[in-house]
Amino acid sequence: MKKTVALVGATRALAVLGYALAAAGYTVVLTGDFRRHPVRLLGRLPLVLLGVRFSVPQANVRLVFSERDACWESDLIIPSMPRKALAELACKVNDVVTGKIVVSLQQSVDGNGETPMKFTSAIAAGELDRLFPHCRIVDAFWVEMAGHCRGTGISGNRADVLVTGDEPEAVSTVVDIVSDLGYPPRMCAERRPHDAING
Repeated sequence: MKKTVALVGATRALAVLGYALAAAGYTVVLTGDFRRHPVRLLGRLPLVLLGVRFSVPQANVRLVFSERDACWESDLIIPSMPRKALAELACKVNDVVTGKIVVSLQQSVDGNGETPMKFTSAIAAGELDRLFPHCRIVDAFWVEMAGHCRGTGISGNRADVLVTGDEPEAVSTVVDIVSDLGYPPRMCAERRPHDAING
């Protein structure tokens, strides 16, 4: 049975992941901090929801106004937000996400498939472990946007996605998702994706 994935935030990165996950048969839950950012979230997430349902009629995608509820009902949580917001999210949801997978997205490219684009400000190694101490943290270095996963990569070939983490079962789960999205996954024991690629 396919996992339920909570996408927390209103970034372009999460929007394209929402389309790709829904097309691959995953249940997608869109959420964010509507109390603090009502205009931004209400201006973006409903459009993502409608866009996914229009493009993928069979999609199981929902908009949930409570980050806590969204994370509680999901198997994986994929946040895309600055450090401060991430820390606030952790405070809200830590008691309902014990044992769940939190995916740290590192980098992708823009909608034209050319220019590197940050998902979030760089997260220091171990920071997610500190914020979500009872979760299983997996880093997924997205070399290109999920929306392009069915096509070719930056250099004309499908780009590898580096997946790292300390728990083999959690890493395997994310590797399965990466494969379902059409990327060739590459696993590494090193928890620093940038160092592992550039080293």
